[in-house]
Amino acid sequence: MTTIIKNKKAYLKQFTKLLLGLSILTLLFYYFGFEKSLHTLLNIDPYYILLAYFIHSTSWISRAYRLKAIFNDQKTPQITKHQILKINFAGYTLNILLPFKLGDIARMYMFHTETKLPLKPSITSVIYTRIFDLFTLSIFGLVSLALIFNESVVWNISSYMIIFLPIVLLIIVFSSTTIQTKIAQRVKWPIVAEIIKSFKLSRKCRVVSVIYSMLIWCADGITTYLVFRGLNQEVSLPIVFLGLVVANIIKSFPTTPGGIGLFEGSMALLFISFGINQNIAIVTSTIDHFIKITTTLIFGIPSLMHNKYDISTLRKWSGDIRRKYMTLKEGKSNGNVKKF
Repeated sequence: MTTIIKNKKAYLKQFTKLLLGLSILTLLFYYFGFEKSLHTLLNIDPYYILLAYFIHSTSWISRAYRLKAIFNDQKTPQITKHQILKINFAGYTLNILLPFKLGDIARMYMFHTETKLPLKPSITSVIYTRIFDLFTLSIFGLVSLALIFNESVVWNISSYMIIFLPIVLLIIVFSSTTIQTKIAQRVKWPIVAEIIKSFKLSRKCRVVSVIYSMLIWCADGITTYLVFRGLNQEVSLPIVFLGLVVANIIKSFPTTPGGIGLFEGSMALLFISFGINQNIAIVTSTIDHFIKITTTLIFGIPSLMHNKYDISTLRKWSGDIRRKYMTLKEGKSNGNVKKF
């Protein structure tokens, strides 16, 4: 198999982070009772696990269709869903194996080099998918909070946020370019302002992308729910989706590869706080993450077999992308647009 990481220092650093993640996971099992957790694990119904794998796999199809819709809207229809699926698996695999979300940089560059797409849609397509994911997780998290705490102060707060935040996000996502520019001018953070201004998809594409995003995260939530059912544990869907949202937010910090340890710990602690048995909570979160990581690696590693992606190369790509994208913007502002 082609070596994915060549830089020895970076490899050692990433290996240390992996050990940290596994240590966190081991400590969680030790703290909650290793023997009881192992007994819980051995009594799981394999039928539900197989079904969970199948449901989670459908989320990758939705990701491919979402990106295809975005590429079509950006007048780059030549890329196929099969190519998107292959590059997605490769990029997400590198996100597990490499630090700092370098897999996203790899996806941008693979779309640009392997499919001969112009650089700008290669970059913006990945950024757009992250925006839609953030939008969807925000909605799911707020709705879950309101449904769980429907008779408390938290409900009052979350109910206002459910009304306010989606309206703001919907204005940004579905507004015209003129409105986006005006909103961006009032935003204090330059990076956020630039993202708002560059969000130039048709309303039809935005609606389709939101629908696919909902399907993606629904599949992820149902995967977690099926693991609970495999352990013969009844649990409400709002708690499942809230756990999913919290775990994915915590996992986004590049502390351990693929968020190992952090994902399981944050999800398990949230489930425990709602009265779920601690052994069932830690086993569920671990199996859930295992399903999602192994699905990515099973399809992602073969996609990387014929390529060489090491940290030094990806850092170089990152610099190339930033330099070319800035040149593209400068050329556009001067009326001399260059294609990459």
